Amino acid sequence: MKSAVLLKRISIVLIMLAAMLFTDCASQKKHKRLKPGKPIPCPQKDC
Repeated sequence: MKSAVLLKRISIVLIMLAAMLFTDCASQKKHKRLKPGKPIPCPQKDC
């Protein structure tokens, strides 16, 4: 039973981290207009 609770907590933390990364990424995209040819500083492909 303990492992199931741990997995739930870990998954919740991971979801929160992913959401934070995504929102940070979206705000960066709004504020910074990237020049073509420059690598995107965001780790996600959707960004």
